[in-house]
Amino acid sequence: MSITNLSNKLIQLPYIIIKFQKKIFLLRKKIKDTSLEIDKIYQKKYLYYKNDFNFTLKDSEIKNFIERDVDILEKRKDLDKVEVAYENLMDIIKSLDNVRWTIKSIIDNEKFKAGII
Repeated sequence: MSITNLSNKLIQLPYIIIKFQKKIFLLRKKIKDTSLEIDKIYQKKYLYYKNDFNFTLKDSEIKNFIERDVDILEKRKDLDKVEVAYENLMDIIKSLDNVRWTIKSIIDNEKFKAGII
């Protein structure tokens, strides 16, 4: 691969990274929104078990009921999926940044060999 082709690849990488960063921004928002939804559901369930449930429960029992609640479990599963996607995209960006430095090093090495530097 020539220096020109590598230079073109080097120029394209920031645009690719920006696309991934936009997706990361959206995933961060999704993580925040889903966490807030979990908190709201938790609050609603807590009030139900504390005030409207047929039996009087201790706080630890209420917590156990809520932790096993289908709505909470589904939202946590959604949150886990988004967090995994977020972590994967962060790894991809790190890899792309490493590729950028590798390409730059190759270009500098080729320039050095050609006597340009």
